[in-house]
Amino acid sequence: MKLNKIVLLTQQSLQNENLKNMLVELTGLPIELRDVKCSLLDEGLDDVSVLLIDFAVEMSEENAHYIMKNNALKSTILLNLNAELEPQELIKWPCVKGVFGAKDTVEQLSQGIRAVADGANWLPRHTLDQLINYYQEHGSERGDNILIDIDLTRREVQVLQFLKNGGSNMEIADSLFISEHTIKSHLYNIFRKIDVKNRTQATAWARKNLV
Repeated sequence: MKLNKIVLLTQQSLQNENLKNMLVELTGLPIELRDVKCSLLDEGLDDVSVLLIDFAVEMSEENAHYIMKNNALKSTILLNLNAELEPQELIKWPCVKGVFGAKDTVEQLSQGIRAVADGANWLPRHTLDQLINYYQEHGSERGDNILIDIDLTRREVQVLQFLKNGGSNMEIADSLFISEHTIKSHLYNIFRKIDVKNRTQATAWARKNLV
């Protein structure tokens, strides 16, 4: 992954400033702290490669909506979760690559940030399994129309869902228990059916059309 910027979105405080400094030291990566109380519309997120969202602080509806509808975000990590998010809640956030609970250590967090910055997923296996089951049972809210209008198969919709969330071919293949070669075949068919030329365009299409 081409690393542009890592942003920690949380409340401005001495404690969180210290957390940011510890993460910078442990990961060796530049991390910027942004105050969650300030509007994200002012600075935007177009140059952000990894967004760390602190669930221990309250976020405005404006900022939450801006993040959820942002097609430029490459990776999102959710921090300080007091309980597991249900799949239907998790998929509202773009390209979630990692989730951490309130009891996780700063060392665990830094390891996950480093991995995500290198392009990996850092989601627990059971979370991936929950997402797979959710996609298999529900597809997307627009899934039936998609199948009718452009003749996508259920498997192709599943691949697009994982593509939307930033999964690599290998990660998607592992999650769906099929070969990487099969994923490439699915992507070829998907590109043709939705009339796009590359993975980036397909990801943008999925974020726009799949919920």
